[in-house]
Amino acid sequence: MDEIRKSILGTILTLIICMAMIVIGLHAQIASVKADTVPPPPTLMVVPGEVEAYPGETFDVNITINDLAADWELAGYEIHLHYGTELLNVINVIIGPFFDGFAGPDGTFNVTKYGEDYYPPYSDKTYDDFGVVLVTCAFIDGRTPPEGTGTLATITFNVTEIGNSDLEFEILGWPYPAKLSDSETNPIPCTAVSGHVTVSIAPPFPDLNDDGIVDIFDGVLIAIAYGTKPGDPKWNPRADLNSDNIVDIFDLIIWGRHYGETRP
Repeated sequence: MDEIRKSILGTILTLIICMAMIVIGLHAQIASVKADTVPPPPTLMVVPGEVEAYPGETFDVNITINDLAADWELAGYEIHLHYGTELLNVINVIIGPFFDGFAGPDGTFNVTKYGEDYYPPYSDKTYDDFGVVLVTCAFIDGRTPPEGTGTLATITFNVTEIGNSDLEFEILGWPYPAKLSDSETNPIPCTAVSGHVTVSIAPPFPDLNDDGIVDIFDGVLIAIAYGTKPGDPKWNPRADLNSDNIVDIFDLIIWGRHYGETRP
């Protein structure tokens, strides 16, 4: 009789263990399915990621959103881009066209703050003092969930000094590099890729024949010296616009960038 009882108890225990394993397996499968249904977070980027400029120049960078899944149902974004005030000033900000293709009849509502706009909560400090650009855009009503890749904003910088500056996404106290939200104000996670600006000494103005304008005649002088180095018969140091001791494509690009300009 004891043997029979032990056998029955063993069978029941085995069944309990098997049922427990089945339940654990089902939970694991459900968790896996849920994980598979959560799309990867979108990525914000500064484009181009590397900028080379000279004092006195202006340049544009685009803030793009990349690989946004429609399942996130993005309804709006707030971006703070930080830059080095010792060598850069922001002179213009334009909201990009990405939301336009998904907006309803009432469109979007946009806010941009930069330059001499007051930086809250201060009444005597500006966004330029802190080196921050604020870009905000939200759908007003009736939208198609946006998806894909596109431009959220275009920022124009003026270069003032030589040096280096990162262009970084950051909102103090916020766990993600920017605030993205759905229509229920649920935060949407995101990642970001920053940019970098290198400002160096400007090359000589490519008016090689000193007639006050950069034109085809200066290009001809570069062509004559093309491929030469110091000591070569046709070497022309004025055609070596980037001072790397060879007249090559880089000098031709500098000439082309200034084509049609008159001497300042």
